[in-house]
Amino acid sequence: LVKPFAVSAGLSLQSELGIIEKAQSKMLAPALVASNQTSGIVLSRFVEGRVWNADDMRSKNQLTRLANTLQLLHDLNCDARRFDVRAALDDYARRSTDSQANQWRDDAVAQLDEIGSREVSICHNDLTAANIIDSGQLCLIDWEYAALGDPLFDLAVVATHHELDAALTEHLLFTYLGRQDSKAARDLNRWCSVYRNLLDLWLSLDEVRATA
Repeated sequence: LVKPFAVSAGLSLQSELGIIEKAQSKMLAPALVASNQTSGIVLSRFVEGRVWNADDMRSKNQLTRLANTLQLLHDLNCDARRFDVRAALDDYARRSTDSQANQWRDDAVAQLDEIGSREVSICHNDLTAANIIDSGQLCLIDWEYAALGDPLFDLAVVATHHELDAALTEHLLFTYLGRQDSKAARDLNRWCSVYRNLLDLWLSLDEVRATA
C-alpha cells in the first residue's frame, strides 16, 4: 500500500509497478500476482528464503553480494518518476510536531546543495535488512519508494540505517564502483547525512508513531 507520504515525494503505484516488473525480469523482485491502483494494493508471489538481519549488513561477504545486486538494479532501464527528496523533506517537516523538524530539513537541504546534480538510475530507496530475502540470490521487497534517483542514496540507506562503520561503508562503495572514487565517497557521506535527517523527520510524524 502506497503511503500518503510516499505520494508527497512524487511517487505513484503505477511507477512502482513498472519498476517491479523490470526488477523481476532480473530476479530482483518477487513476481507480481495482482494489483489494484484504486485501492493501492499490490500482491506478489511469496519468496522462500531467509530475511536478512543486522549481522548480514555487517558482513563484508554479504555486503559484496548486496553491492552486486545493486549494480543490477541500477542498470535497469525503466520509465519512472523521480524520488523528490526535497519535497519529502518539506512535507515531513511541515507535518511534524517535533521542535527539531525544521533544523533536520535545513541540514539535509544543505547537504543536497553540496551534492549537486548527479546521474540518476532506478533505485529501491528503502534498503533495510528487513526488505532483503536471501534464497541463494537476493530478492528485494517493499518497493513503494522505488523511483529514479541518485544510486548513492541506496548505499546511504544501507550504511546509515544499519550504522556501518567507516571500513564497511568504504568496502560497500568500493565493491559497488569497482574502484576508489574520492568524490563519490564524499557524496555518499552527504547522502548518509540526508538520509539520517529524512529518517528522523519520518519517525517524528504522528501517523508513523501511531503504527510503531
